[in-house]
Amino acid sequence: MAGVDLFSEYERKIPAVSAKLGLEPAPDPLTARRQVEAICVAAEPIFDRATVPALTTDPDDDLIVWTALSAGADLLISDDKDIVPADAHGSRFFEHAGHTVLAVRFGYLMEHQLAGVDWAQIDGSMLAQLYRAGACGK
Repeated sequence: MAGVDLFSEYERKIPAVSAKLGLEPAPDPLTARRQVEAICVAAEPIFDRATVPALTTDPDDDLIVWTALSAGADLLISDDKDIVPADAHGSRFFEHAGHTVLAVRFGYLMEHQLAGVDWAQIDGSMLAQLYRAGACGK
């Protein structure tokens, strides 16, 4: 499950990340968001925003981390410097009120968590099929 705020952040970051990765042309942010929503469950936060504790140096990022913690996520993938700072060496563990989540940079995820995955064996066409079928909430 992911909070709608996470999807909004994902959509907002598409142009910058696409440029960083050299994707030309960049994917349409709304289409990319809907494709990700097609394989995830989106929900409003189950908590009052005013009660979100300070977990990072950026209050907007606190909401993202708290959503992951509250949803019981095992992993939060973020290249945001306030969530996983450079001095964290690619990963950072968050714990608050009995909730825990490991936040990792994308590079760390690929190198440590997904090492050995044969990407040629993964068919990403299912995302397009779900999108065309309307499973993405159009």
